[in-house]
Amino acid sequence: KYLLEGTVRRDQSSRFGVDNRNGTFYSVAAGWVITDESFMSNLDFINRLKLSASYGTAGNDRIGNFNSLGLYGSGVGASYNGVSGSSPTSISNPELRWELTKGYNINISGDLFNNRVNFSVDYYNNDTEDLILNVPIPDEIGGPNTITSNVGSLNNKGFDVQLGATILKSEDFSWYSSVNVGFNTNEITSLPGQNLDENGDEFIQSTSSQRAVKGRSVSEFYLIRYIGINPVTGDAEWLNKDGNVTTAPTADDREYVGSAVPDYTGGWTNNFTYKGFELSLFANFSQGNKVYIDGLRFAENPNSTFNKSRTLLNYWENPGDEAYVPSASSSTFATFAQRSTSQLRDGSFFRLKNATIAYNLPKKFLDKIGLFSGVRIFATGTNLFTLKADNLEGIDPEVTDVSSSLGQGETFFTPPQSKSYTFGLRLNF
Repeated sequence: KYLLEGTVRRDQSSRFGVDNRNGTFYSVAAGWVITDESFMSNLDFINRLKLSASYGTAGNDRIGNFNSLGLYGSGVGASYNGVSGSSPTSISNPELRWELTKGYNINISGDLFNNRVNFSVDYYNNDTEDLILNVPIPDEIGGPNTITSNVGSLNNKGFDVQLGATILKSEDFSWYSSVNVGFNTNEITSLPGQNLDENGDEFIQSTSSQRAVKGRSVSEFYLIRYIGINPVTGDAEWLNKDGNVTTAPTADDREYVGSAVPDYTGGWTNNFTYKGFELSLFANFSQGNKVYIDGLRFAENPNSTFNKSRTLLNYWENPGDEAYVPSASSSTFATFAQRSTSQLRDGSFFRLKNATIAYNLPKKFLDKIGLFSGVRIFATGTNLFTLKADNLEGIDPEVTDVSSSLGQGETFFTPPQSKSYTFGLRLNF
């Protein structure tokens, strides 16, 4: 009826400074099986109801193997007067230590209606401190322009909801369906000693298109706002900082234009059986996140040497044209492909991730053969189709190639996930 569990672990990682390699982490959890109480005896439709809560800490050392050390290497700028040499490639930080997350979780779960319906609802709230980040340093110091250090904190909180049900069940046929949805709110709570933006808030430039800003999510896109091609003049147009139209934007005109963190994500599973046949379908989805397609600055740039997109054929020629590319005589012809919201897309999607159909030979047939205890024939398809924004043609909304811990949702010519088919035969003796 009542459950209590606790754990303590101590880890050591050589990735940190010599005096900070040890980390001690713990957790405690308690549970209450409510359906074991006498006052639940008359509620026959509730088969199981459990309430649980936990609190604990966890450490992160996923920083690479040598980031606490000062390293040298050969490369551009390492040679002097024609003589080979070496130069700093990373700056030592003997104080580098574990990134620590503290958090609690509350869960209620149960089974209803003769176990035909099951559910689980989680609320979590996690605070991470001593974030391990590549922090910019002044150019005057020389050498690398960043140092790996512990700085700042962030908070993640939200709900995870799961609901499953046996929708149909007979002697020959059954259908079980389950859906799970996660809602997460992410916020940087401190970045002491960092740069200040125009609002006076601390920030770190996590990528060329994103900032981690105190009071915002870890992956806020910070870009010039692109309008499009003026059908009268043939000029590309943007918005300046004050929201006025301009044909010559600058870096000072950038604004926060959305986050790579989704409003919610989830998955949907359906399992069907009919006699010896089985069909399993799994789909996943994401809603409300932005993705930045960096390769478009080159593929949709008539001035680049990259292979070109067909969209460049839609260029402005005469007043009234609704074009994608400005007039070749416009001053914006060479600048319209610059980094802006022109390359920013809605990353929401719904994907049929996996589908498997199988047939299990009946037992009476296997008994006649007398050789196998089971025979299963199956076919599986992966990444079969994806519903996404029209302007993501040929681009995978799930793909990202950002290595920064405070950046995500960006891709530079990253190949999409492949569609694959597998056929198999499983024999049990």
